[in-house]
Amino acid sequence: MHSLMYAELRERLPNHITLCEPQIRVERQGPFVPDIVVLKEHAVVAIVELKFVPHGYPVYELDLRKLTVLAGNQQSFQLRLEPTSGAFTPDTFLVSAECVLVFAAIGKHDAAAVDSAGLSEAMEQFGSRFLPLVYGVHG
Repeated sequence: MHSLMYAELRERLPNHITLCEPQIRVERQGPFVPDIVVLKEHAVVAIVELKFVPHGYPVYELDLRKLTVLAGNQQSFQLRLEPTSGAFTPDTFLVSAECVLVFAAIGKHDAAAVDSAGLSEAMEQFGSRFLPLVYGVHG
């Protein structure tokens, strides 16, 4: 699912940079590793968290917390792109005030992680910036 989402975003957003699992350090919160981050110039314009548990119940609470903390981060940061070397990008980035926060999940049909209304309610402070892309599997 990560690969497909990454490839689709790269194809549909040719004027953006799409990163898979960059590390973002948030002061007093620690490092976070979102599944996918989309950049436009020096702004984070989308953060995507993915869960693929088609025959189970995805654990999603930490993903929503991660989206909330990152969306509220107002400090610039470097992106760690190579975890084995510790190399950071030379540029700094900010999370845009309009950054789209995506939670995409595939799980059992009765899982809370695929309840769009419940997810939207939990993330209501972000309004239309929060986008749940979920699918519940029956059977």
